[in-house]
Amino acid sequence: MSNHFHLLLEVPDQETLAPFDEEGLLAVLPLLYEGHVVEGVKQELERARVAGDERWHREILARYERRRGDLGLFLKEVKLRITFHMNKRLGRTGTLWEGRYKSVLVEDNEQALLTIAAYIDLN
Repeated sequence: MSNHFHLLLEVPDQETLAPFDEEGLLAVLPLLYEGHVVEGVKQELERARVAGDERWHREILARYERRRGDLGLFLKEVKLRITFHMNKRLGRTGTLWEGRYKSVLVEDNEQALLTIAAYIDLN
């Protein structure tokens, strides 16, 4: 598939996730961002703590909390990072994919999941 890709993802219900605390946020950030970004967030959290500004601290955590479980934002990030990588690797510019992503809600049963997984595998 040279012009698209398929993913089978389980998107958690945001209401079932425990809210981020500083430790939890700093544990997942390295999975998503490069070191300089993680270090910047650490420094911002530290400045808020030193200033004693609890509201600022909560706002930093909330900024990342809003992103959790947002499929559209996740796929935007995936496509952006792949595009940057491929453009750098191939010495090109521009987008790799024209359109917005498409999503299909899959029932939460084993047969439906196996059917979709087989479809993806056959592609």
